[in-house]
Amino acid sequence: MSRTPSFLDFSFSPTTLLLCVSCIAVAVFIHTKRNTKTLKSGLRWAPSPPGYPVVGNLPDIVKAAKADRMHLQMQTWAKEYGPVVKVSAGTIDQYFINEDTAVKELLDKHSSTTSDRPRWIYSNEYVCDQKNVLLLSASHPRWKNQRKMINAMVTSPAAADSALPLNNFETARFLHAVITDPLANTAEQNVWAKLKRYQYSLFALQTFGFPINNEDSPSIHYIFWSVFESIKGTLPGAKIVETFPIFERLPMALKPWARAGRAAHERDLAWCRERMQRCKDAIAKGTALPYCTLARLLQDPKLGGLDSEDEAAYINLELIGAAADTSMMTMWGFLEAMLSYPAVQKKAQEEIDANVPDRLPVWEDLEDMPYLRCIMKEVWRWRPPVALGHPHVAQEDLEYKGIQIPKGAFLHLNAWAIHHDENRHKDPDAFIPERYEGDERSSQQSINLADPTQRDHFAFGAGRRICPGYHVAERSFFVGFSRLLWAFDIKPKPNAMLPLPRDSGFNGIMPGSRGKDLPFMLVLRDESKRSVIEQEYQQEMANFDVVLGMGDL
Repeated sequence: MSRTPSFLDFSFSPTTLLLCVSCIAVAVFIHTKRNTKTLKSGLRWAPSPPGYPVVGNLPDIVKAAKADRMHLQMQTWAKEYGPVVKVSAGTIDQYFINEDTAVKELLDKHSSTTSDRPRWIYSNEYVCDQKNVLLLSASHPRWKNQRKMINAMVTSPAAADSALPLNNFETARFLHAVITDPLANTAEQNVWAKLKRYQYSLFALQTFGFPINNEDSPSIHYIFWSVFESIKGTLPGAKIVETFPIFERLPMALKPWARAGRAAHERDLAWCRERMQRCKDAIAKGTALPYCTLARLLQDPKLGGLDSEDEAAYINLELIGAAADTSMMTMWGFLEAMLSYPAVQKKAQEEIDANVPDRLPVWEDLEDMPYLRCIMKEVWRWRPPVALGHPHVAQEDLEYKGIQIPKGAFLHLNAWAIHHDENRHKDPDAFIPERYEGDERSSQQSINLADPTQRDHFAFGAGRRICPGYHVAERSFFVGFSRLLWAFDIKPKPNAMLPLPRDSGFNGIMPGSRGKDLPFMLVLRDESKRSVIEQEYQQEMANFDVVLGMGDL
């Protein structure tokens, strides 16, 4: 079976293993001394699955991750132990929040004290040199400055609207690539590669201002593995130094993670600087895209509040990867749903045909397509791209339903468990868009609801660390999947084994996502669609001829 690269990596050298084993006793002793907590009267500690001496639940975490079942393991523990579960990984205690009201209480209402990040030694300090907004501590001035810049220039409704021409351009290129492929309408067509080029190019244009024109572009490979390197150290058990931070006290010669992380950052800076110079050249020639974030930053005397040009270029690299990969997972979840639920697909196509039979859908059509809005919400519920959340850190003791959560605890929003809780959603493992009938709220409106039980989903997180890109995500997802449904039927490949198993086969990029071996094919619905796609493609190519002439990212 083909396997999509996973962000989890458990390999380390024998030398490192020996050093780790020799230091574990010291690490646990220090951890025990520093983390002896006093239980307040009338409260209890969070329940926890039984673990092992020294390493806690780490063996179970590693076993589940290697079997592509991390999200299912955390869901099992949520069902068994309740709304807040403590999972120990070496010296790290992770608290999984498995209930919508707990998310509201702990991450929203207490956001001023639950918005910090762990000290990610490998990922934040070495690979990213503390320049990645996702990983930065909330107390770091750079986090506030980057967040402010992103909200103003990238993710506000106005900024998201300004990028709609890019969505129309890249979706037209994607549709055209599918229908002109010699393998069109066959099981051999590589839709994954075409979709990946489209998503990476869309966000490359918004950030650096250059397209990605080829499916085998080195830039796709580079960006994916760069982000892969920066994220994998944040997952439980993936990097030994994050599980036992005392190892960071070793001499540099005995810290392979430090050398690897620094080398990765230097490679990324060199990559960014080369493209930043091309962006400066485009500014000088007057050909830079008006919605190119890096060009706008470089033309701002204050650099949008950032510290340096290097930071401006580097954050745009991270933005491409974060946006493109989560968008890929969302579209892949949608394709899985259409493959598995053909009646939903047919109903959605009927709504599209009733509104735009002779042209491609655009963002503004969403208001007239309530069933497609339901599909958007259900995809994000059914297959959340970040199923287990990026951890927050409690900066003070917290309480929830008689449970005491100590200062310093890692808090994970367990979106998978919440979304697949039968007490919240009837038949949660089934894809049923109708469960959102009558819910016309946007993501922002739903996020801001006072009653968390009415919130549609938690795919974008919660609190001050919520993903700011939901306006961008709504637009890019709707334009992408509505056009795909307008043009194609999503059909199973010959000999596809359906239905897909509900408890296995999640070999994708992140926990809870399917891999690129999803057994579907795209089949043009009828020949009249071909001419419309061709016309739209030619028009968009003419609109962006200057951009295409600037060369591949």
